[in-house]
Amino acid sequence: MNDNSDTRPWFRSILCALGLAVSTTAALAVPDLTLGTFDADVGGWGTAWGNATATHDPAQDNTGNGGGACYIYGDFSLDQNTLTVYGCVEGNPWWHPTSANFNMSDYKSLEFDILWDTAASTLSIGEFNSPPLGGEAGITIWAVDYSDFNDRPTLGSIAVPDGAATGWVHVSIPIDPAISGIDPSKGVVFKKWVPAEQVAAGGIYGFWLDNVVLKGTDAPPPPPTVSIDTPTPGLTFIAASGGQWDRQNIRTVGNGYSWVGASGPVSYSLEVAEFADKDHAGFQLHMYFVPGTPDATRSDPDWHEADVLMWAIGNNADGSAYSDVRYKTNAPDSNGIFFSDGNLAGADGATTVGTWTITFNQDTSITTRSPSGDEAAATLPTDVVPLFDKTMQVYVGVVPGLL
Repeated sequence: MNDNSDTRPWFRSILCALGLAVSTTAALAVPDLTLGTFDADVGGWGTAWGNATATHDPAQDNTGNGGGACYIYGDFSLDQNTLTVYGCVEGNPWWHPTSANFNMSDYKSLEFDILWDTAASTLSIGEFNSPPLGGEAGITIWAVDYSDFNDRPTLGSIAVPDGAATGWVHVSIPIDPAISGIDPSKGVVFKKWVPAEQVAAGGIYGFWLDNVVLKGTDAPPPPPTVSIDTPTPGLTFIAASGGQWDRQNIRTVGNGYSWVGASGPVSYSLEVAEFADKDHAGFQLHMYFVPGTPDATRSDPDWHEADVLMWAIGNNADGSAYSDVRYKTNAPDSNGIFFSDGNLAGADGATTVGTWTITFNQDTSITTRSPSGDEAAATLPTDVVPLFDKTMQVYVGVVPGLL
């Protein structure tokens, strides 16, 4: 064996870590869909059946441009289906000039403004919402299912707000995308039914609608930014298994790495580029010197093999480092004397990062050196030396310890 042997080349690998773990599941934004601002007319709005009418009223407006509103007028005495007014993107629920339609589930709410006509209505808002002789409460909202308008799924219902008697009130009805039959759709229906008894009793109502909008989904977040870090040359160990004493190792392919009988000092070095931070004290980097023919299926030669010399390097909570040289003999499947008589000195240091070197000289003399230049000397008992005077493989690896 050559003097001052340096085993670093056999584990100088290159690891290029490209962290592109980016997954985006956000759907594209859906813009608002306006069903009516009624600036000039009530196109797309009308009566599906029953007696209520939907007409353009230029005298009322809540859009802010003076354009007008949709005025809905009805009389309980004329029909049990007292209110069935639709608003579609085109045509009516059965007529589709350009086959325009959309998925109602793409929208999160139906929004509109409402104002009660106190002058024309003989019914109060309370009596309309809860007819004295029975009937549907408030106003039911249907989706206009495309293309035959046979299912008429219900989106929800609202009571006309009391405040609508004195001014415009904004109403928002959330849309549950799981409602069956709402896709595809082409609009909505404002609907109310009363029984025959209420028809006989009668009652007139009127109100204005403006700014009827299906509210789209929010814009997705901005696209993720991806960057590639400059890779650090070397071999990266990741303590990825579950046990705190699990080992992750590599070892030499060859077995001619014993220092015993060398004509001069023999050094083994590790150059550490990164180490676990001070918040994860107790992380261990090690070298195992294992004579003979260690079991290649085992990751724990320090436990399983009979004769082992171990150099362990660890970090402290203050960012400093320590190391220990230990050995055991004739102790398969145990720690042997690792933590008693086999505990020799090891160099400490100000940091874990840098070059760590262990040097053997004249078979028994051991010197460890930390990156900060601190050294520690130890002596291997002469009766132990013959156990390492044979073929030998060297392991390098990590143990998570207390992480």
